[in-house]
Amino acid sequence: MIILLNLKKYALALLGGAAIFSVATPQLVTAHNAAVTPLGLRANLFLSIPQSSAVDNKRFYASYGTATSKTEFKGDFYLDGDFSSITGGMDFGLDQGRIASAGLNQWEKTWSYSETGYSRTSAVSEQILIGRFFLPTSDKLDLSIGARNVAREAKINEKIGSVSKSGTASLSYLDLGIGGRYKINEDSSFVFGFSPEVSASGNYGGDYTGWVNKSGHGREILLGGGYMKDNYSLGANYLMVEESFASFSSAGTELSFAGEVGFDDSAVGASITTLSYEKLVNNGRYYNEPITGTIMTVEGNIGIDEGRGLYLAYSTTSYTAGDFGDAVVDETRMESYNSTFLSAGFIMNL
Repeated sequence: MIILLNLKKYALALLGGAAIFSVATPQLVTAHNAAVTPLGLRANLFLSIPQSSAVDNKRFYASYGTATSKTEFKGDFYLDGDFSSITGGMDFGLDQGRIASAGLNQWEKTWSYSETGYSRTSAVSEQILIGRFFLPTSDKLDLSIGARNVAREAKINEKIGSVSKSGTASLSYLDLGIGGRYKINEDSSFVFGFSPEVSASGNYGGDYTGWVNKSGHGREILLGGGYMKDNYSLGANYLMVEESFASFSSAGTELSFAGEVGFDDSAVGASITTLSYEKLVNNGRYYNEPITGTIMTVEGNIGIDEGRGLYLAYSTTSYTAGDFGDAVVDETRMESYNSTFLSAGFIMNL
């Protein structure tokens, strides 16, 4: 039986939060393998704790995801967005229930706008190298440590009449996380996680010299729990994110609920996350509007035979923005963001 969704094999470890700080991107809340999640929710990516039986020897996984989005601003202005993601990696079963994991995630998102005499396209891409190590420390407690090396490139291409402008900025940083699962009893677990603040900046060149691109996140703390039986699982978690001006990241919270049901060699799961982030204003500069929103995901694993399966997921992200509190700035602020995301992949034991 190969129920490969996160809630079963990863013991409801962590559902994670949406990376909505400087670049709004569609997210999945659960996946059959944490690293398969396109863009990897940080908490989920680092802190998921697979059961020791999840990997017998070596396991390979890969997935492809695509999304479309629309960001609306006051004044009947909007941006269309396109997103794509490719992920691959391996889990290695070691002795005494320990598991090591390595993976690579490549994603890119573009935004475009055009009107008579003017057009602009912005793009952000990242290459993410992922490493994780899972260590059962006792019959009750499992720990996980993880690291991501993130290399980001941002591009701007603008055309005003017959004049073209362009610029590129690059940056990189190392993101760390630690988490754990405490087994209350045979069916129930308490999970926790921590990721310190991390930030990086890169200066644009070309026609946009003097502009700066930033990335990262504030300090994150996650608390949650789950209940598992042979053919179903339920879980919830609460994520707290601190403000970080160094990465243009807002303070906020996310509350997630998820469930999964297994059918022989297949499984289906669903999750919902409600999020709320504060506005980010510093020294008279306005970065992020306050937002509230929802992420909903439905996913399934179809078992082909022992040790192999196909994975499908559909996710929607929707949030609305509030005022900064400045009448002039609020005339052109963002009003809403909506995206739909579809992902497909496979997993196999080697």
